[in-house]
Amino acid sequence: MQSYSSYCNISTTFGLRDGSIFREEYLLDALRARLDSVNTNNFQVLSVEPYQKDGGVFVRFSYSASDQDTALSSIESDLTEEANKHGGLPSWFGLERGNIWLVKGIPWLEDMNRYASPIVKVIFEGPDVQEQALYKLFRPYGRIRDVTPPSPVTGGTLRSSQIVFHRLHSATVARNVLHGLKVSPSFEGVYVDNVNKTRLRTAYQRPVQAHAIRDWMSSHPKILLPLLAFLLGALTYTIFDPIRSFMVQGKMMDWFYEGIPLSSCFVLSTLTSA
Repeated sequence: MQSYSSYCNISTTFGLRDGSIFREEYLLDALRARLDSVNTNNFQVLSVEPYQKDGGVFVRFSYSASDQDTALSSIESDLTEEANKHGGLPSWFGLERGNIWLVKGIPWLEDMNRYASPIVKVIFEGPDVQEQALYKLFRPYGRIRDVTPPSPVTGGTLRSSQIVFHRLHSATVARNVLHGLKVSPSFEGVYVDNVNKTRLRTAYQRPVQAHAIRDWMSSHPKILLPLLAFLLGALTYTIFDPIRSFMVQGKMMDWFYEGIPLSSCFVLSTLTSA
């Protein structure tokens, strides 16, 4: 048997974006201790890499096998069984939960401003992948609301499809597990030759409506700041100019002396203006 290394992804260890950094060391140690109890196919944890932005953890491990697919399937099954014995895996809010997913593609841990979204954009480096094939590939990670077919693009741009998940958590798992995977473009999953394989690149796609005004405002400060100054000035003029006019007119006509209520002054101002 030969030695190999691979990755698995554990979801919901941290909260999305914030990541519960104050408990990070404790959670990672507890998670590693839980996984170390599995020794299927000489399973051994090599590293535990938090990916707090998506709320999960990438676990790099080594194993021995003569048949990789069978060994990985057994390892995933035994890891899940070990987690179920304890009611789940350690997580940021104290409850035992989380699922273990074998990473089929290439882990990509980035810290750019690309935050999780229920819409996953799948870019094709190769022939287009059929809609049925995409659905079959992504459905195990959660309910899918829609799969859009590839749209026409300009020359030199890779074609892509969008997969809309029902839950945000499903989208984060699918993106982290399938990024960089090579697949057959056909629904039957038959590879004609290595050239016809398509590599999938996954990325989050923002909903069109989400934070559109906020994003525009933050990206156009040279337009926004003068506009805010103008609106503030207009609002100030609208509120205080009538008061100034009233005070000036009352001073000139001696409305403000002891014995005349303020309401009578307003009546006099109205009659005078008429």
